[in-house]
Amino acid sequence: MAFYHALEERVRSLINEGRHVIVVGDMNVVASPRDHCESARVPAAEFSAHPARQWFQAILAPQGPLMDMTRHFFPERDRMYTCWNTLIDARASNYGTRLDYTLVTQGLEPWIQHADIQPQVHGSDHCPIYLDLRDSVETSTGRTYLVDLLHGEKDGMAAPHPLPRLATSRWDAYSTKTQPRLAEMFGAQRQRQAELIIPQAGQQEHKLNQVTTCTPETIPKSELPHEPAHGAAFHPASLAQSVGAKTCAASGTRSSKRVKKNHAQATLTSFVTKHVSDPPVTRPSKTLLSTTTNNTKRQDTAAQWSSLFTPHPAPIH
Repeated sequence: MAFYHALEERVRSLINEGRHVIVVGDMNVVASPRDHCESARVPAAEFSAHPARQWFQAILAPQGPLMDMTRHFFPERDRMYTCWNTLIDARASNYGTRLDYTLVTQGLEPWIQHADIQPQVHGSDHCPIYLDLRDSVETSTGRTYLVDLLHGEKDGMAAPHPLPRLATSRWDAYSTKTQPRLAEMFGAQRQRQAELIIPQAGQQEHKLNQVTTCTPETIPKSELPHEPAHGAAFHPASLAQSVGAKTCAASGTRSSKRVKKNHAQATLTSFVTKHVSDPPVTRPSKTLLSTTTNNTKRQDTAAQWSSLFTPHPAPIH
């Protein structure tokens, strides 16, 4: 409820300054039972007793300063929902609620040509809502154009009301004086990418040097042989030759694999050149192998049974 009270205070402050206000978006509250798919299951008194709904009714016309323009154009429209539960695919059956609103102060009503929802537009659990404003309206002082009001001045005269104190144009983050140009933003991004690429290239070169260097100092401890027996001679040179050669051989194997892989890549000429097929290789049939294996197993089993039932000679005392 703290957000709702802060929003109301903001709206009323702007109205007291003589301004018109438009509030658009997800209010996360249902205005009336008509805007909820399960309102029939809840008694009317209990439905309206919710604190957020009581606050919403108090700020909406005729009690409050804001008009619900979508409901203003469709006062009797049922099932005008803007939010659905995606876990149960409730949008297909239009089983939802209306949580998104276009609210305007009553002084802006002549400027509103139409307001509606767009449930046919997918992409979220909410659907878009919109206001259609008129280009101009006829007032007691003549025809007033919307473009003049949006620019804040008319016929070279200053606007009667300056921008609100909390307007984003007053923030340094949105000021044209401090905000960088689009070209500078892309240039800074390229500079950051170059700074990242250079250290990565140095790390790759350092790793390559570590792999190709074969010295006793670079050999892992797990590769070192056990300590020689007491009295046995220990020669570091033989250690470097045995373990170092092993490490270098592994590195050479990896390098040769990469070379072979590159040479194995087919060229355009290899596709059009007719290759001589290799002679067929004669292999024993699976049936012959299985038959030989089965016969061997049968012979072993028969020998085991025969030894089991063979009478043994009487013991000699």
